[in-house]
Amino acid sequence: MSQAVIKSLFAQRSRDFLRDVLSRYTDEGPKAPDILLVVKTTHLGVVLPDYLKEEYPEAIHLVFGGYSENLMLGDAGFDVTLSFGDGYEDLSIPFDAIEGLVCQEEGFALQLPSLTDDDDEDAAAGAPDADADADAEAGLDDENGNAGEGASDAAEAAPGDNVVTLDAFRRK
Repeated sequence: MSQAVIKSLFAQRSRDFLRDVLSRYTDEGPKAPDILLVVKTTHLGVVLPDYLKEEYPEAIHLVFGGYSENLMLGDAGFDVTLSFGDGYEDLSIPFDAIEGLVCQEEGFALQLPSLTDDDDEDAAAGAPDADADADAEAGLDDENGNAGEGASDAAEAAPGDNVVTLDAFRRK
């Protein structure tokens, strides 16, 4: 089996895993801990309000838990209503736009590989490594995906970072 076939299988199984995790947040599903999704806002098919695309031109971190409603899962992605400040917004997200999933409560982070070969072409052209960016955004420190003790401190100190800890959204 070629490396491309293995990469494609892994990418698809990662999306299946993501779909299963998100199914726990539907209205009729069992309750699960809050999770954070890292979503590429520039990905074709992502539907966000204009003000969110302006505020997060490359990636947005979406928190699921007590802040989501009307989650509808499809084969290629999902639609959801999420709370932003004082209001709710309807979003449509293709699964391939999701770069990562983080569950701080369980100490778990997953970087999702792309279903397309665009990343390989970008890397060959000398573009910055999107995988390294996703690791940094998710607070991952080493090659094994282990979060370092200073990962959140480094993320908070870096100017222009959009990393948000889930603690800011927890009910008190």
